[in-house]
Amino acid sequence: MSEYEDAEMLDGTGYGGHKTFAAMSKNSRERAAREGRLTWANVFEEAATAVLAETSSKEILKLLDRLDDVALDWQMSLIDRIEDEEDSDMVNKMRRLRRKEKK
Repeated sequence: MSEYEDAEMLDGTGYGGHKTFAAMSKNSRERAAREGRLTWANVFEEAATAVLAETSSKEILKLLDRLDDVALDWQMSLIDRIEDEEDSDMVNKMRRLRRKEKK
């Protein structure tokens, strides 16, 4: 739950600066992929800036769903990398929860 869950706000998307940033993020992600240095940050940034650049409510909803998928995949990647035995119960709980959410 977010502190903004019940707030009534405008989307605030689609401005020229957002569109420029989205194009730059996409180009950066594509270049990183071509050069073999793609990171989760590249993928997340592209997905997030695509949301900010969009004006259609339906498209924003689709892009937010995509952003959520990227965030969940990144979380799973991080969980898989955690090796600390002390955190193993927490990691297993998060892994189960995220896989349920992903379905």
